[in-house]
Amino acid sequence: VMLSVPCTLYVKARRANPVAALTNLTSNAFFVVFFCYPRICTNSFAVFICRVVQLDPTVSVLEADDRVLCQDSDHAIYQYASILFIGAVSVGVPLGVAVLLFREYRRLPAVSQSLKVRVSDAFGISIEEAGPAVHDVTMGSAYGFLVDAFKPQFYLSESVDMLRKLCLVGLVVLFDRGSVVQLLATLCISIAFMFWHVKAWPYKIDLVRRASLIACAHSLTTRCAW
Repeated sequence: VMLSVPCTLYVKARRANPVAALTNLTSNAFFVVFFCYPRICTNSFAVFICRVVQLDPTVSVLEADDRVLCQDSDHAIYQYASILFIGAVSVGVPLGVAVLLFREYRRLPAVSQSLKVRVSDAFGISIEEAGPAVHDVTMGSAYGFLVDAFKPQFYLSESVDMLRKLCLVGLVVLFDRGSVVQLLATLCISIAFMFWHVKAWPYKIDLVRRASLIACAHSLTTRCAW
């Protein structure tokens, strides 16, 4: 339903400027997917979370909806459908975006030394940073919704963050709910991503970096308390 909005905008704008309309469609569609991504992962993996009925240990029901029996043949169909959805969206989107950006960056022409010098003098940055800065401007015109927030050398950070969400809201549910293994896996994932964030410091704006670090720390402390 939410994807219908960017599609409608594309239909209205494509006659005036088809190229700009297609760029806006891609940007808006990815924004909708990224906005809904955590909920998509949660709902996809929720199909596999069952709990045993206290009155009858031989029967288990779905945690999200106790009207659904996990032993029912219809539930198996939902599980197969969820596996396909997880592969196509939960895993496919971040990996697909990473491959797309990697290929686009590989296709960019090398920045001449004279251009690096001019950019370095104009923006007060080092020669080593000038080349990625030029590529950042080029990529930003087409994929700004994916790379604008990050430093040029960390253009894959959006995919990394999506995989973090996938691990924390999806993969950990494969372990027994509330078990030590699940808690340990969650803590290891949270700590690993927090250390990566501190080491890479990928965002361009310092305030965003610190806000993201606080969010990572909050996620970690919440799981420790849990």
